[in-house]
Amino acid sequence: MNQLRKLFRALPLAALLATTLPGLAAAEIVQVKGTGQYTMSKYETVDIAQQRALKEAERQAVEQAGVYIESYTKTKDLQVVADEITAVASNILKIQDKKFENSLDQAGNITVIASIQASVDTDAAVQGLRRGDVGEITDKYNKLQAEYEAQAAELRALKEKMNTAASPQEEQAIQAEVQAVDNTFQAVEKNSAAIRAEYEGRFDEALSLYGEAIRLNPNALEPRVNRSRLLMMVKGQPQAALEDCNVAVRLAPNNPLVRYNRGYVYWQLGRGEESIAEFDAAIRLNPNYGEAYSNRGYAHYHRQELVLARQDFEKAASLLPTNPDVFIKLGVVCYAQKDFQAALQAINQAIALAPNNGMCYYNRALVYQQLGNAAAAAADWQRAQALGYAG
Repeated sequence: MNQLRKLFRALPLAALLATTLPGLAAAEIVQVKGTGQYTMSKYETVDIAQQRALKEAERQAVEQAGVYIESYTKTKDLQVVADEITAVASNILKIQDKKFENSLDQAGNITVIASIQASVDTDAAVQGLRRGDVGEITDKYNKLQAEYEAQAAELRALKEKMNTAASPQEEQAIQAEVQAVDNTFQAVEKNSAAIRAEYEGRFDEALSLYGEAIRLNPNALEPRVNRSRLLMMVKGQPQAALEDCNVAVRLAPNNPLVRYNRGYVYWQLGRGEESIAEFDAAIRLNPNYGEAYSNRGYAHYHRQELVLARQDFEKAASLLPTNPDVFIKLGVVCYAQKDFQAALQAINQAIALAPNNGMCYYNRALVYQQLGNAAAAAADWQRAQALGYAG
């Protein structure tokens, strides 16, 4: 039991397992272009208009790069998702040249046109697709795009209101709304830059940029969520992370990810009951939240609540059937309950999913030992050692 408990503690609470993809035959630099335009209102600055036009040009360039990378990966039989390719392409896009032009229509409206030339490195793309956190990267990218689209729709509606403003007072109120939208746009831009800095390993810069995004829009949720995870997972500062988590919960109490994150931070701070309560909330809000079941099971295990832990891991396994970490944890709990056949079944599934994980073989050796199969136990211990795991 003590051996297994030690192994269980060694498991990260939210482990990210890297996906193995075969490398491309040779790296290639892909050249792409993009053009975007934005028509200013009389209340907006040229700088904001240029940023909005540039964002559209970047989006076009990313789409071009994504199409090329997707086509290229298919020739190499790589199993990837289109959204992941687009998200990775956005993080590795290198703008080499950008130009801005202004045009004036008969009504006096100024349209800013942005043109860029950029490149992506296919080797960097494959490295990005190999990352264990590619799902999180994709989720961040999709949320950013949703924010940009929501802002664009809000701005279009405000411009229509401007055309029908009945008084100077109404026009002034609309101007204030436009300024607020521009501030939100600037905050999203800072959040986007922070995500890219984090992707490239420039963590201190990312923290600074997340802080700027929050300063521009104190009610922005995503920079809070992103900064809290960076503070916890990379910088090892759970108390600072908790401050962001608390604000995030006030902003979005019914967001399951927000509640899950605070549960994770509570656990790292040794606040087990509060951690379980947050995982409970995340599961109520999203009954199919496999990671929340897994982490709640982890918390129950350390409180010696083995029945509850097993129930959570079994549920997590049904929701995350390709995650070997869940089956490893389930095997550990079954072992602690002395249900060695169930432990063996769970660990066998973990090995099927992660055949080069030495811990799996070590754990199975302990199970075989309890089942009286000394030969199988010895073989698994040898395999664990060959894979670099000695317990």
